[in-house]
Amino acid sequence: MNVLFDENDYRQLEDGETYENRFVILCPEYFRPEFRSAKNQLFLAEGGFGCDPTKIGRAVFGKFWDEAVRINRDDILGVATEQAIKNWEKYYNLDREIFESVGGVE
Repeated sequence: MNVLFDENDYRQLEDGETYENRFVILCPEYFRPEFRSAKNQLFLAEGGFGCDPTKIGRAVFGKFWDEAVRINRDDILGVATEQAIKNWEKYYNLDREIFESVGGVE
């Protein structure tokens, strides 16, 4: 697996789709250089007006594997492919269910 996800690891939203309750890949520039890795790029978008590209709002609430935060829709590259998620799980010896154990945004 690459140090960072690339364009083969995500897809763009199709008409009528939103990011809500989907794993997405964040652009590397969102992170400080020392945190730029595929481990940190995978994000579970849970809600917020930013999940829907037809809405004016840009805030997306969700979780990294270790914390819950709010991000900006502009930081999302696309929806993670199932294979990218499986590769992430295998490479980092983590399970996607770890996102469920992370608390909400305060």
